[in-house]
Amino acid sequence: MIFVVQGSVMCLGNGLIAATIASNKYLRRQKEILLMAGLAMADFVYGTATLLAGSLRIDMTLRGVISELVTPWDCMKWPPTALFTVGQQTVGLMMVIISVDRYIAVSRFSLYRTMGVAYAYKVLSLVVVYAATIVTALFAVSYFLTTRTANKTRLCVGPWAAPAWFGTIDSGLSSFYGYLSVAIYGAVYYKYRKHFQNSGISQLDVTRARQLATQRRVTVTVGIVAFFTFVFFCTPTAFVSLANYFGVTISSTVIYTLTRTNSIVHIFIYLIRQKDVRQAMISLITCSRASDMHNHAQNFVPSMRRQIVSTQISTNGGV
Repeated sequence: MIFVVQGSVMCLGNGLIAATIASNKYLRRQKEILLMAGLAMADFVYGTATLLAGSLRIDMTLRGVISELVTPWDCMKWPPTALFTVGQQTVGLMMVIISVDRYIAVSRFSLYRTMGVAYAYKVLSLVVVYAATIVTALFAVSYFLTTRTANKTRLCVGPWAAPAWFGTIDSGLSSFYGYLSVAIYGAVYYKYRKHFQNSGISQLDVTRARQLATQRRVTVTVGIVAFFTFVFFCTPTAFVSLANYFGVTISSTVIYTLTRTNSIVHIFIYLIRQKDVRQAMISLITCSRASDMHNHAQNFVPSMRRQIVSTQISTNGGV
C-alpha cells in the first residue's frame, strides 16, 4: 500500500509542477525553471513506476500469484520495470545538470544572462536521449544476457529483470550522480557567497538587480533540494550498490521508500520557495486565469529599490 500512496503523491505533485511550468508562458521563459520542470518530470516517471508497481503488487497478492516464479525476460512485460530504472537514473542526472547550471549562474552571471531558453531545451533533449538509451540497454541485456529459467518472483520490476551486474551498475550510477551533484553544489555554495556578497547590488540597475535576486532564490532552492537528495537519495542508493557488490542480501523496501520520499520532498520545496510556481499552480488547479506575472515584476521594482537603498545605507555605515 505504501507504494500506491507514495506513487500517487509523486505523480500528482510533480505532474502538477511540470504541467504548471509547461502551461505558463512566463515560467517557460526562465531556463532555470525549465530545468526544475525536467527534474519534476523525472520524479513523475519514478512516481508512475511506484504507483504501477504498488497496484500490481496488490493485484498479484489478491490473486495469490505474487510468489510464482517467472523468467527475467517475463519481468520486462510489466511497465514499471523500465520506468523504475529510467526514473531513478534521470532523477540523479537532472540533479547533476541543475547543479552545473547553478554553478554557471553564480560564477559566470554575465554569461548566464546571455544563455537563452534554447539551452535548457537542448539539455532536456539530451536527458530524453539518455533515458531512451537506458531503456534500450535494459531490454537488450534482459533478452540476450539472461537465461529463460524461472528464477524471479512475478513482481520483478526495475533492474531485477537484468543480470545482477546491471543492477549494481544501475544503483552505482544513481548514487554517483547524486553524490556528484552534492559535490558540485559545494562549489556552488562557495561561489555563491563570494559572488553575491561582492556583487555590489547598490550599483546595479533595477532590471539586473531583479535578475540577480531571482538567481539567488533559485540557487538557495536547489541547495535545499541537494541537501535532501544527499540524505534521502544518495546514501540509500549507495548502500544498495555496496550490498550488491559484496553479495549481501538486503530488504529494499526501506531503502527505496527513502528514495521515493526524496521525490516527494522536492514538491514541497518548490512550492514553498518558488512563489511564481505556487501562484501559477493555484491558477491551473482552479481553472482561473493565471495571474499576470508582469504585475509581479512591476511589484518587484519598488521592493528592489528599497533593498538597494537599504544596502547603500548599510554600506555607508548607517549614514
